[in-house]
Amino acid sequence: MRFWIISWAIGLFCWIPLSVKAQLPPNQPEQDCSRAISLCQSTYIQTNSYRGAGKDPDEINGDYSCMLIGERNSVWYTFTVRTSGMLCFSIIPFDTLDDYDWALFDLTNADCGDIRNDPNIQIRCNWEYNQGCQGITGANGNTICPGQSEDCIQVQAGETYVLNVSNFSASNAGYTLDFSASSANLYDNVPPEVKSMTSFCQGVTVEFNENIQCSTVDSLDFTFSGPGGPYTISRVTSEWCDQGYGFDREFNLFLDPPITQPGNYTITLTGYVGDVCGNAAVSVSQQIYMPQPPNAAMLAVDPQCEEANLFSFVYTGASKIAGYDWNFGDGLRSSRANPIHSFAQFGEYDLRLAIIDENGCRDTVHQNVSVLPGPGAYFDISPIVCELDSVSFTNLTTNRGGYPPTSFEWEFGDGSRLTDFEPIFSFQSPGDHLVLLETYNALGCRDTFSRVIPVLPAPDVLFIPEEDVCMGDEVTLLNSSTMPLQVQEDVIESWFWLWGDGDTTFMDLAPTHTYDTAGIWPVTLVVQSNQGCVDSLTLDQPIYRPNVPALADIPICLGQPVTLLVETDSQTIPHWYHLPDGMESFRQGPTHRIEFLVYPDTFYLEAISEIGCISERVMLDIAPTPIPQGDILALDTLTPLTQPIEFIFETDGVPVQWAWNLGDGTRDTVATLSHLYPAPGRYRVRLEVVDTTGCANQFEQWIQVQPTGLPLVPNAFSPNGDEYNPIFFIPPHELSQFTCSIFSRNGQLIYQTDDPAINWRGVSSSGKSVPEGTYVYALQGIDPLGNPVQMSGTITLFR
Repeated sequence: MRFWIISWAIGLFCWIPLSVKAQLPPNQPEQDCSRAISLCQSTYIQTNSYRGAGKDPDEINGDYSCMLIGERNSVWYTFTVRTSGMLCFSIIPFDTLDDYDWALFDLTNADCGDIRNDPNIQIRCNWEYNQGCQGITGANGNTICPGQSEDCIQVQAGETYVLNVSNFSASNAGYTLDFSASSANLYDNVPPEVKSMTSFCQGVTVEFNENIQCSTVDSLDFTFSGPGGPYTISRVTSEWCDQGYGFDREFNLFLDPPITQPGNYTITLTGYVGDVCGNAAVSVSQQIYMPQPPNAAMLAVDPQCEEANLFSFVYTGASKIAGYDWNFGDGLRSSRANPIHSFAQFGEYDLRLAIIDENGCRDTVHQNVSVLPGPGAYFDISPIVCELDSVSFTNLTTNRGGYPPTSFEWEFGDGSRLTDFEPIFSFQSPGDHLVLLETYNALGCRDTFSRVIPVLPAPDVLFIPEEDVCMGDEVTLLNSSTMPLQVQEDVIESWFWLWGDGDTTFMDLAPTHTYDTAGIWPVTLVVQSNQGCVDSLTLDQPIYRPNVPALADIPICLGQPVTLLVETDSQTIPHWYHLPDGMESFRQGPTHRIEFLVYPDTFYLEAISEIGCISERVMLDIAPTPIPQGDILALDTLTPLTQPIEFIFETDGVPVQWAWNLGDGTRDTVATLSHLYPAPGRYRVRLEVVDTTGCANQFEQWIQVQPTGLPLVPNAFSPNGDEYNPIFFIPPHELSQFTCSIFSRNGQLIYQTDDPAINWRGVSSSGKSVPEGTYVYALQGIDPLGNPVQMSGTITLFR
């Protein structure tokens, strides 16, 4: 192979441009496999070399073929073997230095598109550099230059082949292609046949199975019949014939008149149509379905008014459209399917739509579009306008298109609106005001006209109320009124004050006034310029006196601490006194705490604001309320685990709230309750009671809960002869093998018995009375479940 000459060949193209220009123009039909030249004789003489590789330059895959870089300035030939034998051919360049290459492909059971992907289609290939063999190459069995030539090829009748001849050297000289040494019959003597007939909007495309001479095809060679006939073939076109190449496989037949409905039609080949070898095509008649031709249609649009008109035009015909041409009738166009368009002036416009479908078929439709006139809105006004003056507007709206205005709406730039024909309006502020007139005519069409109105200023009133004024103090107001955009002629010439309490002051720039009542007083200043323009301003003048302090409603309980709370304005501070007048306060602030209140007391209060205003001094009488008294009553403070305990609070007062805490997490708010403890132990019971005045007191009681089945052992007895709790007695229980021992604090055994109904009267085993004090008891036994039980504790003996 010749990898080493590729760079040389590329360089060759760079320095012989004149030779390249002498080649045939690129993209000749036969430069693609599908339009290969059919063999009609044994020798072909190609005067000029081909340039390029056709419209499909990548038909040969260098991964499969010896032509590693594919086609180069190539042409294709095709033939079908008529009788079996040997295929031999030679490519003989006119310029013996030219380097021609070739590749032969078997398309008996394939087509041109398979060459690129199927390596088995290639039968023989030669891509050798011309090494002094006069440039001759081919399947000719040449033994003088064997690397430049290949052996002849055995072929069978019915096999179809294509041959690609490429000019690697890219020169302008041609070659001779000689098949005369072949023993097989290769030349085309078979009549061409119609391969397919397909419809397009204006006619039918007829494709033959091989190239047809352009000169043998005209409109009289075919007939066309079907619904809506009769039809004639008005003209015949072909891509390659129209470019002057002499042959093609596809021909477009145009109908006259065009069809108007879809259906089955019949086309017949009746005249002489010949291939490039002179074989006449076989006559054929075929039925073909013609689709619906395009039908341009658009959605009708309603008239719109001239102002802000915006039309949406919608195509409503077939969906498979390749192009749109909207002509709006005002010199503008659009290629969108559904354009949006505005017209600059009112009037009637001829809207036209031309469509082209995917087959190149064209149709048109049109409609009239009405743009309705609006009224000619216009107004005039006096050239001089004063702020707050009543201004008259002159309405000069005109008729347009013969339709008079029917309604008017005026906007004055400050949110004000009027619907009069010629309104009278007062501008409330100086400066430029945009006035808009909106009018409608009998067609419902709108027009607007606006104008900026310069309004001359009225006096600019400004004064500042005095801050932090207490009732009875003198108020002095600061007057800062001016004339906006002041010039020499415009000055304020009068001032008039209204104090809000009925008093007035005239012609005083900075007056004073005293109020004898606290409150928020509206003060109004009215000023007038020398032009007679008037303006006014009303502001609030606050006059303060703090509210009298009031004692908050809190419980005041006897013998308990209390924090007295007074309520007053947030801007004031309460002051506490012991006397109704004079002296300094002993405390300042809203609260006063008394740690232990047992006697009634009297205080005096007044509120002083941050600015020094003082309220009236008031008296507070403090009288304590007794707190609730009583006791917690429990039916038994020593109880077994399974026995509920009833709790009662006994009192002479009238408590309204109870808050129980039974020591095991249980809480309740009832007056009397019964409770069963969940486990043995010693529990602290607490109760808070609140009466109707809000005064509260707390009480507590201890409860001992014994385990189930165990003796309930008392913790004290008194054998002093008064017969009240005289013995240490253990109530009946369920222990067997019972033993009870009494010990002194130093561990000496004092008394012992195995009698479950022990009755110890405070004597030793020897019968002597033991002294008062605390003793330790120890119990042993077996419970009903057979479990050993040991209990110990202390018991106090009182004498």
